[in-house]
Amino acid sequence: MKYPKKEDREAREHILLAAKKEFAARGFQGARMATIAETAGVNKALIHYYFDNKESLYMEILERMIGLAKTDYDIPLYMDKIDLSSPQKMYILTYLLIMSHLRASDREGNDIMLWEVAEGGKFLKMINEASLAPRQKAVLKLISEGVEKGEFETKHPTLVLQGLFAMAISFQIEIERKFKPTLFEMHGNISEEDYLSFYLEYIFKMLCPRGRSLDIPEVPQEILRYIDRLIDIMKHEGISEKMVDAMMELIIGK
Repeated sequence: MKYPKKEDREAREHILLAAKKEFAARGFQGARMATIAETAGVNKALIHYYFDNKESLYMEILERMIGLAKTDYDIPLYMDKIDLSSPQKMYILTYLLIMSHLRASDREGNDIMLWEVAEGGKFLKMINEASLAPRQKAVLKLISEGVEKGEFETKHPTLVLQGLFAMAISFQIEIERKFKPTLFEMHGNISEEDYLSFYLEYIFKMLCPRGRSLDIPEVPQEILRYIDRLIDIMKHEGISEKMVDAMMELIIGK
């Protein structure tokens, strides 16, 4: 396999960083390639050497942003291989989703997402169909299997999935939003442990069969430590699909 030269990689990174700032400030429609070139310290011709057009540049940034949270969407695909109950698997997914968003820090990424939604979400829909939908289907399968086994009860697994993602994402946007003070600054900060505990209760109350007491399962701490390590690597270094595979093989082997 032929890898790009170091100077090519560095030039692309400068362009991508500059483009991310511009898209965060102005959205896709308002962003100007001339401004991106000026911020990156390159000419427009060099941008077009690496990227066909503004759309391809924007798509790569969106894909990278989702790639930084790749564990949110890739780990569900491994759940069939893990020898745990459906509630334990749901605990793992909830822990992963909550902690990855609580520990994330990407204000520019949040601003881009807000612009993307405001502009109709065209590009995000394209990415969702190609990349996110299979992961979401894996979570829906987990919930449905839990219902079949009598471990969960819900008529609407899709609404549970929606709640699972929406609450974590809204919290991250709230704590990083530009308009101050935030809800949490006005009414008291919430610790990571309190937030996780509340969210686990929220999810398991939605799934708890009628007539049973709320039971949040115990999960091997070693698995949670692996996930913590994965999130830490993801936050500071980014993460590759190969890394996800390696970490999941360790989890599956436990």
